[in-house]
Amino acid sequence: MKEQSHQKKPQEGISRRNFIRKGAAASAMALSFPYIRTHPVFGAPNTEGIRVGVIGTGRQGRSHLYQPLIYKNVVALCDVDDHMLTQGQQIVVEKDNRSGQRMPAVYKDYRKMLEDKNIDAVLIATPDHWHAQMAIDASVCGKHVYVEKPMALTIYETQQMLKAARKHKVVVQHGTMRRSYTEFRRACEIVRSERIGEVHTVRVGLALVPRSLAPL
Repeated sequence: MKEQSHQKKPQEGISRRNFIRKGAAASAMALSFPYIRTHPVFGAPNTEGIRVGVIGTGRQGRSHLYQPLIYKNVVALCDVDDHMLTQGQQIVVEKDNRSGQRMPAVYKDYRKMLEDKNIDAVLIATPDHWHAQMAIDASVCGKHVYVEKPMALTIYETQQMLKAARKHKVVVQHGTMRRSYTEFRRACEIVRSERIGEVHTVRVGLALVPRSLAPL
């Protein structure tokens, strides 16, 4: 399963390469949401970018809100914790100097947020076990997705995410710095160019997944 998935026939005005490139350029730490200054994508003549809904305003979610390309385009926030939700809202208002003129909408249920036609894409920064389900639900609702690491808990979940993204023709990006850090990209180049010789063994470390977790 690749860490980025995209539709077979990209929508006019948006491409997987530009989507990923814009996201990587926004932050050296690869913590910002992919951003595109183009109105043909969503048909809004005066849009300044993708209208973003953030699901999860805990520590990781709030770290995204400090990025200029995020807080200027956030139109909605969602969290089950009122305290976290309020903190996220305060960051958006203070950083963008909105002074209450255009407060982002707030939701406790992410499913209600996905019904919002004013949202083009969602950033998912919830606890790990929610990532796959939320990404799939967002895809079904026609929202583009940026999902924090880990992408999912099982291979089956990633397969379902890929299937949903392709079926509903949306762009899904997995937020892992290992696809943008110079050191990791350099390591990939060294391996692919066979400068270390033929690779015969690859060791991978995986987090343990409770057996009680049922497939989606």
